[in-house]
Formats: sequence, C-alpha cells, structure tokens
Amino acid sequence: MPADLLRDALTSIGWTAGRKVTDLAVAGRVARRLRVSVRAAVLRLIEGQISGWELYKSIPPASEEKKAGGPPAEDPRTRAIIRRDQFGRKATSLYFRGVRAEVLDRTDVIDYLDVSDYDLDELQAWAEDNATG
Repeated sequence: MPADLLRDALTSIGWTAGRKVTDLAVAGRVARRLRVSVRAAVLRLIEGQISGWELYKSIPPASEEKKAGGPPAEDPRTRAIIRRDQFGRKATSLYFRGVRAEVLDRTDVIDYLDVSDYDLDELQAWAEDNATG
C-alpha cells in the first residue's frame, strides 16, 4: 500500500501528522478502509514510523486465522449428491442413456459432471433406481 494512500486513510479518520498510532482500533479502521489485513496495516504503519512494534504485539493471534470452508460438518455432501441436486434425475439419466447408446463415453460424462469415477457410479445407481419413478 502506497504511503500516500496510508496517510489519506489516516487523515480521513482524524489522524494528524506527527501523532503516533497506538490503538489497534485505529489500525483496524485503516485496514478496512484500505481493504487489507490488520497485520498488513500495522506493518505499514511501523514501516512509515507512524507506529511501533508494541502495536504489532497487541494484535490477537486469532485475528489472522482463516475460517474453515466447506459444508457444515453435520451435512457433509458428496460430489455425487451435489451433482444430483444440481442436474436432477432427468438430466442425469440422459447422460447414462447417452453412454448406453454409445453416443457418449463414460470419461466424457465424468468431465461434464465434474465427478470422480466412484461418484459417477453412485449417480448412475441413483438415476437407474429413480428412472421409473
């Protein structure tokens, strides 16, 4: 982040030149305004001699931890289930009819649906179990 942007962000929140930033809340406001992490903002403040290492030491360790992604643990969904929900029975069955008619290759369907070979077997079993209902 360029020094002039940092100074503009500081000025916009009431900072005046020559004053040291010692409050992590001020660094947090600068970070939000510049769309960077608090840690990055504080390091830039230190580099610009606007703050000291004591501010860096005051950053809580958990503030930089990334949140875990993916589905909630109570509802783990396989790729096959996701694709089944996405494409539905009719479209999924159509792919397998294409394979049986030798219009499509199994590997083509794996690519189209973006599933593993195992997931494709699961999808095929589901599609065939539901083909009449």
